[in-house]
Amino acid sequence: MPQPGRTNGDEKRIEAARDNVRNHPEDPDAYRRLAGALYIAGEIEEAVPHLEKAVDLSGGAVEYRLALADVLFDALRPKEAACIYEELLSDVEEERRRRVKMTLALARSETAFVDAVYIPLSALPLDDPRKPLLEGTLALLQGRNSEAMNRFEQALSSAATARRAQENVAFLWSVMKEMPPDGEGKLVSHLLEARKSGEPSARFLLYLADAYANSNLLEKAAELMVASLKQAPVYLPAYDQAGGFLRQLNIHGEQMADSFRKAVNAVIDRLPEHLAAPARRRFSGTRSAADSDAGRSIKTLLASDDPEERKLGMLEAAELLTPEEALGILGDDTPVEDPVARLVLARLRLRTAGMDRAVETVLDALRAYPESAEVAYAAAYFLGLRRRFVSAQKMIEAGPEASKIAPDILMETGMVFVEAGDYAAALELTQDRSEPEAVAVRARALARSGREEDALAELEHAWGESPHDVIRRELAAAYYRLGRDEDAVKVLTK
Repeated sequence: MPQPGRTNGDEKRIEAARDNVRNHPEDPDAYRRLAGALYIAGEIEEAVPHLEKAVDLSGGAVEYRLALADVLFDALRPKEAACIYEELLSDVEEERRRRVKMTLALARSETAFVDAVYIPLSALPLDDPRKPLLEGTLALLQGRNSEAMNRFEQALSSAATARRAQENVAFLWSVMKEMPPDGEGKLVSHLLEARKSGEPSARFLLYLADAYANSNLLEKAAELMVASLKQAPVYLPAYDQAGGFLRQLNIHGEQMADSFRKAVNAVIDRLPEHLAAPARRRFSGTRSAADSDAGRSIKTLLASDDPEERKLGMLEAAELLTPEEALGILGDDTPVEDPVARLVLARLRLRTAGMDRAVETVLDALRAYPESAEVAYAAAYFLGLRRRFVSAQKMIEAGPEASKIAPDILMETGMVFVEAGDYAAALELTQDRSEPEAVAVRARALARSGREEDALAELEHAWGESPHDVIRRELAAAYYRLGRDEDAVKVLTK
């Protein structure tokens, strides 16, 4: 019987590699092969000591040091990996140097992100109630979602951290898109517990609504979403979420959708007009910036003495203007007092100033809000995107030409370029390809670069040729962005 987590093939490879080490205990390549077998089985940390042995036996040969650095990096030990990559820069041949430089930059980024949480965490006394919160965000940053959830649930027991812990748990439920292990009862008990410790925050209610919606418990989701809007009616991103939820309701039945629409509009109607207008735009899904007063009203909000209004100005700039226009108005000296606004700024910079500038912005947000699951989750996303961006560049440079890349890999690679703001690379990658995956990448790149109508034409043509699910999702999203909700619903329900 293989060990838990291993397949029979894993077990055979590992045992064969161990036999080879026993027979050739002075051969560094034997240890590298054993490390490789463990790595393939997913036992990455266990591979490290065998590669360290290979490095020692080989007298520090480049190929073994490079392999050790790569495995340390994948074992979430970026600081140690960065030290080796740095040493390798002067030792590797020219064709490998670019690859080492890219991975070194990535390892340094991940080191800075981990330190942003680990340094304040290590400074706390053992009995400090904030420790579970910071341990949770560190786990989330490194992709260990289950461990993060356990730590956040521990933090619920302390009055000092309960409110933030409630938000973090509900946020994780919403993004993991799955019901907690013991079902709806866990959500209900969590809501009741939150109410015992005071009025639940608007964000907590919004995240919890999303968790219910993901579990198709739509009536309760609608109730919580409206409660969130009533509690914080000026929090504009909530209207985006409410608009998306309304479209979900439209598919399931008009009566519930109509009731929800009326409840949200009643909240909006009580807002001052300079806030009601953007709330209506977001709720309706209208992305048009045709309003000639948009830029002027954004500047007014950004100049306000009220931090909440400055945040709204930033969110409106990101929503109504192109990334270049938005950053032109915002500038580099706009004060950002809110984690969500910082993440919006990071996304704008990702599409204009490039990956490095965006990562710096997210790192600033993590340093400012190290106990926020939302920021840690976004940081993990940006780091993952940067890893994939480096991998995509390597694949395009060293791999098969675009005409030979499988459609699913083509889509994955192309979307990485799109998210990193390199629209030209995404378009070049897919220019001679007609598969649905290639069309989806091309349309996303066109839309992000301001050519929304060209993107729609591509998608409508592809949909007419072959109604593929990949095209269905992109076409519905394009219709929503253009305010054509009925067309979007028709595509989704066809």
